[in-house]
Amino acid sequence: MKATEGEHYRAVLRRTPGLSPSQRLIILLYAMLPPYRAGAVHLPGQELAAKVDMPPTVLSRMR
Repeated sequence: MKATEGEHYRAVLRRTPGLSPSQRLIILLYAMLPPYRAGAVHLPGQELAAKVDMPPTVLSRMR
């Protein structure tokens, strides 16, 4: 991770103080994914949930 990336993730956390820790984890997960032009995430929810060891139904409720 580059220093600028670390600053980016800390900035994301500073902007989300009102969210629960689980929701902040989901936001960071999305922030770490490679960017796409349209801004969409090209991974199914099951794969996203697996990355943070979370059941897909919980991930769905959190986001």
